[in-house]
Amino acid sequence: MERSRAVGAFVDSVWPKVRPEEVVAAVLTDPSDPLLTPKERRAVRWAKPPRSWKSARWSAADLVLIDEVAGLVERPGSYGHVVVDEAQDLSPMQCRAIARRVGFGSVTVLGDLAQGTTPWAARTWPGLLAHLGRPTAAVVPLTTGFRVPAAIVELANRLLGALDVDVPPGRSLRADGELSVRQVPDVVAATVDAVRAARAREGSVGDIATRGGWRSSGKRWRRRGWGRRPGCPCCPPRSPRAWSTTTSSPSSRPRSPEPRSGVCTGSMWC
Repeated sequence: MERSRAVGAFVDSVWPKVRPEEVVAAVLTDPSDPLLTPKERRAVRWAKPPRSWKSARWSAADLVLIDEVAGLVERPGSYGHVVVDEAQDLSPMQCRAIARRVGFGSVTVLGDLAQGTTPWAARTWPGLLAHLGRPTAAVVPLTTGFRVPAAIVELANRLLGALDVDVPPGRSLRADGELSVRQVPDVVAATVDAVRAARAREGSVGDIATRGGWRSSGKRWRRRGWGRRPGCPCCPPRSPRAWSTTTSSPSSRPRSPEPRSGVCTGSMWC
C-alpha cells in the first residue's frame, strides 16, 4: 500500500508535510486567524514580507515561534536534566521551548528577579515556573554572598522597596571593602581620580559615574582621549584587565532611561 501512488497522493493532500518556517512565515505575512483582533493582526503582520520563507530574516522572537510550531509537528528530543542560569530574563515562549526538552526530565533554574534586563523579565518565580511546566517546583532563596562586601550589599538592599519584584534582602560574609558616594563639579575628572586612588589598593575596583546622561559623558571621555584603549590614564600599558574592572565605560551604560540629572560618583573596592 505504501507504494501506491494514489494512496500517497491522498495522504499528502489530507496530511501535507509542512515546515515550521513556512507556517510562521504565512502567519506573519497574512495573520488572518479569526482569534486575532484587527489591532493584533496589524501588530503581528510583517511590514515588508519576504518573497519566501527561505529569504526571511528571523528575529529572536520569531525563532521561538518556529520552535513552538516545530514542537507541534514533531516532538523534540528530551534531556535528563537542564540547568538554566539568568532565568529571570526568559520570556514565556522561551520557557516553553525549554519545557519541551525536559518533558520527562528535571530542571534547575537560577536567577535574580532584581536583575531582570528585558521588558518581559519575570516578576515572580511561580509565574516563570508555570511556563516551564513546573508550577509546583520548590523555590529556595539564596541570600548569602561571598564575593560582594557587606557595604555594597547593604546599599543594594535599600533599593529593594523600589523594585516590583519579591526579592529577600541579601547579606554578605565579607566585612572588608569600602563604598563612598560623593558629589563633584567635574564627573569625568573625578572618575579618573577615583579610579587612580582605588587602584592603589588591593582587590577589584568598581567606579560608577553619572552626569545627566551617559551619552554626553561618553563623548567627553572620547574627546579627552580617555577611551578604552592603550594609553588610557586609568590603565597602564599592557593591563587591559585594570580597565575591565571599572564600570564607568560608556559601553556599559544601561539601556533603560538615562539617570536623573545630577553629578555624583560612587567608587568601591573589594
